[in-house]
Amino acid sequence: IGYWIRPTAVGRGYVTEAVKLLTAFALDVLEAKRVEILCDERNVPSANVARRAGYVLEGVRHNDSLDTAGNVTSTMFFSRVPGDTA
Repeated sequence: IGYWIRPTAVGRGYVTEAVKLLTAFALDVLEAKRVEILCDERNVPSANVARRAGYVLEGVRHNDSLDTAGNVTSTMFFSRVPGDTA
């Protein structure tokens, strides 16, 4: 799951609510065996959305991509699987 929100809507819980709904749909209706959220290690708000939605931090892929300025960055990866609780 990926998400982006306009600055004027930040902090209102919209993204967390949407992630929870999409996750429930994927796991319960589509019977997905795994749902992932990836975000830049520096993006604390996105990581917090994943945590609030019950995702587990599985690890960090160090130096795996570049940001828009060409700096090397690392990616955190979170997951939910059937049976995890939100």
